Amino acid sequence: MSKYTENYFFSFNKIKILNIILLPLSLIYYVFFILRKNYLLTNSYKTSKYLIVIGNITVGGTGKTSFTIWLANYIENTLNKKVAIISHGYGSKFPKKLSEVTNNSSLLDVGDESLIIRRNTNAKIYKCKDRLKAYKYIEDKLNIDYVIMDDGLQHYKLKPNLSICLAKEKNSFGNGLLLPAGPLREPIKNIKKFDILLYKKVRNSKEDYGFTYKADKLINLKNGKSQNIKDYSGKVFHLILTIADSYFVEEVLKDNNIKYISHFYPDHFNINDTMLEFDDNYDILLTEKELVKITNMENTKIFYIPTEISVDEKIQNDINLKLNY
Repeated sequence: MSKYTENYFFSFNKIKILNIILLPLSLIYYVFFILRKNYLLTNSYKTSKYLIVIGNITVGGTGKTSFTIWLANYIENTLNKKVAIISHGYGSKFPKKLSEVTNNSSLLDVGDESLIIRRNTNAKIYKCKDRLKAYKYIEDKLNIDYVIMDDGLQHYKLKPNLSICLAKEKNSFGNGLLLPAGPLREPIKNIKKFDILLYKKVRNSKEDYGFTYKADKLINLKNGKSQNIKDYSGKVFHLILTIADSYFVEEVLKDNNIKYISHFYPDHFNINDTMLEFDDNYDILLTEKELVKITNMENTKIFYIPTEISVDEKIQNDINLKLNY
């Protein structure tokens, strides 16, 4: 978890004094959640194209965008089917504006997650907070086989054909409390309604139903050269992160004896090029979530960890069954 959700008085993983104080607000949240869910389900849109919804029941850090990329590539490259992706566009200036995400799209127009997906797939991508609006556009205009909706399990205007819930293997559901006293968007018991529940695994996990980040190489931004992460053992980096959960990245670096000076910001925080200027000779290490936010692509000191995951075979088999392959 981020340092922004863990301190002496409050925790998403434990129950502390501030968590208890916030419990009445969690009760109010739950009442509104039930009312909203029932209303939207009653008026949900019947889809004509196969809709796959990926999401979680906790806030951040479960690898939704990474799994969306993998699934889109799997369907297109392995199953030879066409895919369109609907992205929330979190952090964009006009989130309810429907926009196609292209190689020329800006961070301000479509948000960081949309740009990461664009970098890593050939699928058609549309950004819009109004998922129904985006789906209807795809339904009317595009000749595709599957629609994937990223971070959409709590968007009940559309009924999915396949729902995939992601959870972290470690502290999967935190302290078990609903927002704002805990990390839960909805009660834990609701995971039974999803078609697939899989885990973002910890390193050296024995869990066989999930995925893990490969994190086996670093890429230089300027020249695109890829090198085994083990080759950087003993090196020191400025580590700049704007992700919900830094635990996995930190573990990877520690396992490979890579030292780092941490510069951690809240999830989706918009860093800029001046924040990558330091009065020393250490190189800079990012993930792709930070990479899409910078403009100086000529900086030879910047390296990044690519967004690549390895998915267990059991999940691939289950997806094949669900998609009738």
